[in-house]
Amino acid sequence: MLVSLQRRLIYKPECNSLLQVALYPELLQYYPAARDVCIPTPDNESLGAWYLPFDNSQAVNSSRLIIFLHGNAGNRSGRLGWYKLFYEFGVSLLAIDYRGYGDSTGTPSEEGLARDAIAAWHFAKSLGYTDDSICLTGVSLGGAVAVRLASTLSSTGSTPAGLVLVATFASMVETAAFHYPWVPVRWLLRDRFDSASFIKTIDTPILCFHGNTDDIVPIEMGKRLMSFAPDKSRTGIRPRFVEMKGVAHRRLAESGIEFYRRHLPEFLRQIWNRQTPPEIKKERGS
Repeated sequence: MLVSLQRRLIYKPECNSLLQVALYPELLQYYPAARDVCIPTPDNESLGAWYLPFDNSQAVNSSRLIIFLHGNAGNRSGRLGWYKLFYEFGVSLLAIDYRGYGDSTGTPSEEGLARDAIAAWHFAKSLGYTDDSICLTGVSLGGAVAVRLASTLSSTGSTPAGLVLVATFASMVETAAFHYPWVPVRWLLRDRFDSASFIKTIDTPILCFHGNTDDIVPIEMGKRLMSFAPDKSRTGIRPRFVEMKGVAHRRLAESGIEFYRRHLPEFLRQIWNRQTPPEIKKERGS
């Protein structure tokens, strides 16, 4: 019972079976080749997702992919602002819904979301993307999922090109204690999302954005997380922390857009321009 209550407070999924890309003309305006995909997980759940290939072979980053991991609420349909932003940078996108979100099966948990992220990675690889053509991007809770995925991959020698974090915390224990100071969460919390421990083992370049008026995940938590990151990646790129003045936690895609436009393109150039683009499969049924 206690674990169930905890998870209701952490995960706020919006279930919706009407998530076909054809129902989102604004999305198709930017990604006309967008398609619905279904991603199987190692424990036999089924994840709804959108694969948004950038339909321009002349674009510098068209054969590069962002795996986008959203926050704790809603589903992938509520992140159109992010998809439009990545379109500006000429990259393809894989946007998944975790188990229990959107049209995905199952029930969310920390271990479940970790499996979902691994499944998304393997799906991207099946499309022809190589390790160093994929950048992980996570927002809020999705940042914790992305950090753990990057750590897991680093331990197996499969290092993604980069990791972008937005409004992410050092641990769920710390975040929960901030919001519920009267509850002994350090002893009771099951899904701990200990990103501070996972980030220590990451050898991929990291770019972190955080708003200085964030009252959900205060900026000090983001700074604390980054204090545990290695001094430099395997490619020699040092981690960067961008403080977004006047930006809070809600509507992060829109409120932080000037900061993303200023700092993301250079980061993507750093992690990708030295590499030969992979050959991407043009057709995949789903």
